[in-house]
Amino acid sequence: MAKTVNEAFAEFIRDVVNLDPDLVTEARQSRDNLLDNIKEFDGDSDFFKLYWEKRIQFGSFGRGTKCRPLDDIDYMVCLSANGCTYDTDSPWGDIPIYTGGTDDERLLSCVDDEDENRLNSTKVINKFVKKLTGVREYHRSEVHKNGQAAVLNLVSKEWSFDIVPCFYTTTEANGRNYYLIPNGKGNWMKTDPVVDRDKVEYEDVRLKHRMRLLVRMMKMWNRIKKIPSLASYALETLVINKCQNKTELCEWPDLMFKHFLGDYAEAICCRIDDIKGIQGDLNTLDGQQRSACRARALQDKGKADEAREYERKENHETAINLWREVFGEDFPKYG
Repeated sequence: MAKTVNEAFAEFIRDVVNLDPDLVTEARQSRDNLLDNIKEFDGDSDFFKLYWEKRIQFGSFGRGTKCRPLDDIDYMVCLSANGCTYDTDSPWGDIPIYTGGTDDERLLSCVDDEDENRLNSTKVINKFVKKLTGVREYHRSEVHKNGQAAVLNLVSKEWSFDIVPCFYTTTEANGRNYYLIPNGKGNWMKTDPVVDRDKVEYEDVRLKHRMRLLVRMMKMWNRIKKIPSLASYALETLVINKCQNKTELCEWPDLMFKHFLGDYAEAICCRIDDIKGIQGDLNTLDGQQRSACRARALQDKGKADEAREYERKENHETAINLWREVFGEDFPKYG
């Protein structure tokens, strides 16, 4: 219950949008414990030699852009290539890694069934799954492969861990290094979570630590609307791309969000360029879906504008009820 719009937004952000700080602390401790276990696997005959210095957290939890619930935590564990190679001219999303230059039996045990000179990423993930399954601490947990990751569902926690094996490349002709992660089809794909992480941090600091909150609010809003929309990472990228052209964001969350709905309505119909400069356009919605998202944003901006007018007239009950139409039943009631 809230008596003013400001009170309602403070409660909404604290209890619905942002992750519980105590839970975040617990999750980080749990993550560090899991990493300690994985580090102990280093060089085992039934595992891999690790390139531990290049391990990296990625995903929205790592970037501080995750809204509730805390359902997954992503981490990339880097392996030593030990002489394996790849073709820099391969398409970014379908890169074979060749084992011809290695004598590491741990890597050679994961070659492709049809091409013994190619490292199969699915087999690499499955070796992570098998190894984690054997850890006494996780014997009651579910460990399985899902797409690009070995997923560890902890029995006593509300989140899962997505552990993604990867390799770190040498410097390419363009001066960049990349991470190669499984593409879900047996080969590998390029990514660079360092670029994402650093861009989010830079823009959030520049905009007085308001951009991450805006990303989380947009994700929460995006989730409650029952029409096709952008995937979480694409939406986050849209927000960051628009924010990098702004000199400031409003200090009041309701006004910051209201203003950004107009930006979203414009941007959703256009390209959403990958910050990393790898994937290209992230906007996979068709024309009809883009129009529906634009209409939804403009409709909710109209309600937000109306709520602002009622707030100015000290009619907080009507204003809060309008915001409940925008954000759904999880937005606090007036009272």
